[in-house]
Amino acid sequence: MLEIFTTREIAICIWFLVFIIASFLNDKIRKSIINVVKCLLSIKLVVPFCILFLYTGIVTLTLQLFSIEISKFIKDILLWFIFAGIPFSYSSISKDIDSVYFKKYIFDNIKVIAVLEFMVSTFTFKLWIELIIIPIIIIISVLDAVTEMKEEYKSVHKFLSYILSLIGIYIILSSLCVAIDTYYNYTIVDLIISFFIPFIFSIFFIPVTYIFVLYARYETLFCRMSFRENRDTKIKNRIYIIKNFKFSLKKIKYFTENCLYKTYTNMREEELKKLVCETNVNYKLK
Repeated sequence: MLEIFTTREIAICIWFLVFIIASFLNDKIRKSIINVVKCLLSIKLVVPFCILFLYTGIVTLTLQLFSIEISKFIKDILLWFIFAGIPFSYSSISKDIDSVYFKKYIFDNIKVIAVLEFMVSTFTFKLWIELIIIPIIIIISVLDAVTEMKEEYKSVHKFLSYILSLIGIYIILSSLCVAIDTYYNYTIVDLIISFFIPFIFSIFFIPVTYIFVLYARYETLFCRMSFRENRDTKIKNRIYIIKNFKFSLKKIKYFTENCLYKTYTNMREEELKKLVCETNVNYKLK
């Protein structure tokens, strides 16, 4: 079972378990962790997670239809799902997304650094070396982030950044040497598929992420409208807005920023239609 995991992933799991055990020995930290877990298990987070997980499974089975032995790459898919797919989908909800946002998202996945990350994660060192490297990099990275926030530690920040750069270059070069020595353990097809998995799943995740963002925008709009509308016309008004705005995030944004404040409890249907019409005409100018 452990053969599917690299020594780096095993080392990370070991240190993570050490951290969890150490944290639970402290009452305050243990209570904080329990509170965080409760928040993560809230229905508004669990339901999207389950939908995304199911969607990933459907995409995986779809790729299987193309005679790709996808079972070999379950680990790669799961790692991408946890560390890239989920963060992308969840973080997109709080951002002003458009076609440029998605283009940047795709572009970020095909930068040269993707090749380096692939090399570093695929070709790793012995377990005892990984166990030493990981905490050192984490500690230096945390210190670097902290010193970056304060001007008086600017010189320390530069030094730590320099150290991180040297460590990064060393790991990349060393990983390259390991790759050259062990390339015969991997077939060309397996390497290509493993390399392109993040790109393929990133592209497939764009539609479902867009739907999540669209739902979140409508939910926010309708929540704010609930204080300004009559209960008898609430459902009718919302259906009318959805029929007109459809999948346009720009229209929802324009209406929320420029028309919502004009609505009121006993607003007539004609007045709402006028605001919706204003949105349809002017949203592109905003």
